[in-house]
Amino acid sequence: MKLESKNIEAYLVSDEIVDWETPEVCEKALELTQTISRDIDKARVLYEWVRDKIPHSNDADLDIVTCSASEVLKHGTGVCFSKSHLLAAFLRAVSIPAGFCYQVLRFDPPANNNLVLHGLNGVYLSGIDRWIRVDARGNTGGVDAQFNIDNEQLAFYMDARYGEFMYETIFTSPVSNIVDRLNKYESRRDLWLDLPKGIIEIEAATENDIERILHLQKKAFHAQALIYNDFSLPPLTQTVEDLEEEFREKAIYKVEQDGKIIASIRCFIKDDTLYIEKLVVEPDFQDRGIGTEIMTEIERRYSSSVNRYALFTGHRSIKSLHLYKKLNYREIRQETISEDLKLIYMEKDVEA
Repeated sequence: MKLESKNIEAYLVSDEIVDWETPEVCEKALELTQTISRDIDKARVLYEWVRDKIPHSNDADLDIVTCSASEVLKHGTGVCFSKSHLLAAFLRAVSIPAGFCYQVLRFDPPANNNLVLHGLNGVYLSGIDRWIRVDARGNTGGVDAQFNIDNEQLAFYMDARYGEFMYETIFTSPVSNIVDRLNKYESRRDLWLDLPKGIIEIEAATENDIERILHLQKKAFHAQALIYNDFSLPPLTQTVEDLEEEFREKAIYKVEQDGKIIASIRCFIKDDTLYIEKLVVEPDFQDRGIGTEIMTEIERRYSSSVNRYALFTGHRSIKSLHLYKKLNYREIRQETISEDLKLIYMEKDVEA
């Protein structure tokens, strides 16, 4: 597990979604734990109350959509994301740091193997000085999630063969595309048709995005220039005209948050290979799993059109090499560009 913020206070904040300072939320958390002293026991009681006393809206066949902790408590129901908001609020109300974790899972296997996002919580327990993950979605239909400090016992097991995985980051706040979805729909049945597939939404860029993408690219590659002691790297010298030419030859994607482009990637198909280039993430948003999510989504989108994926990076680009190796890319060759730079070419076959 990785923390989005090293500041533990960030996991105690009350805001519009995790609104634990709302009297009803705070009073309920204190009522449930008033006779308990140890933080582990408090966390267990609050977890089990949200898991068992707040039914999952789909399990209960309720059509309402709740989002904030106070809404979930008021209406007595919520989907997995909403229930995680209430649990985080309860925990924070009794000074237990809590954040948000996410899995990508099949919607209803084996009948429906489409991947969707699932929400749960990360909890810091001072009594054992570490974080654990818990899932309060509710134990129905064979689900058996438990509060377990020794062996993690979540609601759903993951099968990597089908693209299921866990984001390792514990986020300080619910991710924005989840909050946007919950606030967009009044009907849970409508929400069910538009569940987020990941913590970010990847969309095709347009020529109107060229200057913003170029700005992001140069900002992101500045750190690479320092590593290689070379500020003439192509991503730093590329012009608007160069990028306009790329738009005519390649597919270029972007990730936006609050109207700002925070990540981008390019690719093109030649023969039976998808060539992936210039994965860039805004420095302030790095180390959150965004690069992994983008790569995974690009591979999914093109998996039926190609037989392999190919890319390259510099030999000192440790984070990039770690990411690609984690995604099972293998080195196929090296090319020496200068005394300070060697390019590592990598490939991965499309899984049948």
